Amino acid sequence: MVKDRKAQLEELEQKLGVAFSDKKLLDQALTHSSYSQQHHKTKNYERLEFFGDAVLKLVISEYLFHQFPDFN
Repeated sequence: MVKDRKAQLEELEQKLGVAFSDKKLLDQALTHSSYSQQHHKTKNYERLEFFGDAVLKLVISEYLFHQFPDFN
């Protein structure tokens, strides 16, 4: 991770009042795929976004299933 990027992530942590244990994962979560391609970074947030979408679908589906048991 580039020194400037590390400083940016630390500043973000301070502003949010949260300390992330895995800075590389935080960096990945905030990296757009176009930036990743232009700067030859291999990791971007698309994999995490896919996982997050799946988790949201599961949670919402379970809620709807229990909230509306008579709906098909």
